[in-house]
Amino acid sequence: MNDMLDVKMSADIQIDIPQAVLDNAGIQPGQKLVAMNWGRSIVLVPDLTIEEVRERFAGLENDFVRDKSDRDIS
Repeated sequence: MNDMLDVKMSADIQIDIPQAVLDNAGIQPGQKLVAMNWGRSIVLVPDLTIEEVRERFAGLENDFVRDKSDRDIS
């Protein structure tokens, strides 16, 4: 889904997120989210445990090699 959908903030500062957006992001009712600013935008991401992150990325290849300068902590 690449369509942009309009939402409106209520007087008590609540936003209804369209179901299609929630479905596309895989967000379930009652799921905890983390809100953060990215520039002048608001980003909501699932608040995942490390176990949930591992499950989501299981099977992902991580055979890249970091630059030595990335590892230098002195």
